Amino acid sequence: MLLHWPLSETSNGSTLAHQPQQQRSLDTQNRILAALERLLEKYFFEHITTRQLAKEAEVAPATLYRRFKDKNALLPALYERYDQQLNLWGKALWDEDQQRRHTTVQERVTHVVQEHVNFYRDNQPILRTLYLYLRLHSDIDLGGSASGRKAAYRMILAPIFEALGQQGHEQPGETQIKMFCLIMITSINERALFSTTTPARLLELNDEDFVRELSRNLVGYLVLKRNN
Repeated sequence: MLLHWPLSETSNGSTLAHQPQQQRSLDTQNRILAALERLLEKYFFEHITTRQLAKEAEVAPATLYRRFKDKNALLPALYERYDQQLNLWGKALWDEDQQRRHTTVQERVTHVVQEHVNFYRDNQPILRTLYLYLRLHSDIDLGGSASGRKAAYRMILAPIFEALGQQGHEQPGETQIKMFCLIMITSINERALFSTTTPARLLELNDEDFVRELSRNLVGYLVLKRNN
C-alpha cells in the first residue's frame, strides 16, 4: 500500500481548525488520493465515479472538482505519490544492500529482482492503473517525475554495478543500463501486475523460478554484453 499522509491532529485527536489554507488544501488532496488508493483495491479505475470517490474521501463533490478538473487529472498526483514511495523503498533497499557489500553480482541482482516483485505486488492496484492509463493518455503531464524515477533507479542499481567492478567486470555503459532496466521492469510488470493475462499466464513459472531465471538472464546480459 502506498504511503498515506493523515490530517494534522491535536493531542486529543481533533483536527486543527487553524491550519493555514495551503496546508488544509494539501490535506484534502491527500485524503482524496488516499481514498482513490483504497477504491483501487476493489474496483478498476474506469469503474470508479467521482461521486463515489468524494464519498470515500468524505469531501463534497464540488471540493473534489476544485482540485481536479476530472478523474484523469488525479493520475499525475497519484504518480507523484508513487514516486515518493518508490524513493523511500529504493533508499531502504540501497541501505540494505550496503550490508551485503561482499555478495556476488548474481546475488545482488536476484535480491533486487525479488524485492521489485514484492514491491509491485504490494502496490498492484495503483501500478496497474498508472501503467495502463499512462499508455492510453500520453498527453498526461507528469511534471518532474521522470527525472526523479531515473535517480531512484540509479540508486537502486548502484550496488549491482559496484559488484561488477569488484569481480573484475567492465562497467556497463548508458545504453546497457537502460536496457537492463527495460528488461527487468517490463518482465516484472507482466509477472506482478498482469499475471492472469497472456503472456504471463502461459509461462507457467512459479515465483521462485521466475526470479531465478530473470536474474540469470540479467546477469548474463551485463557480463556477456560487456565482455564481447
